[in-house]
Amino acid sequence: LQAVGGESARGLVENLSDIFLMLNKHYPENMPVWMNQLLKQEGYPSPKVTKADKDIFIKAVLREKINKRKIREVSKEFSLKCRGMFGTEYAANTGFP
Repeated sequence: LQAVGGESARGLVENLSDIFLMLNKHYPENMPVWMNQLLKQEGYPSPKVTKADKDIFIKAVLREKINKRKIREVSKEFSLKCRGMFGTEYAANTGFP
């Protein structure tokens, strides 16, 4: 999650989202626990995201068990929010208003 939060290159976010998909598919009982434990920490993975942003991300990731495209979109949007880039010209050029 730190990588999605800005600790890695933006281009890697799509690959990292594939990991979320596989973890969610193979460990559906554990994934909500892991995500909630990590994301409930204040300022993690970035101080730029709110609790509401984190909750939306968690729900969206946990909802997807087969749709790779959707989980990539959700991960990319969350990453942009973590980096403070959501709503910028860069985000608009990548398909996020």
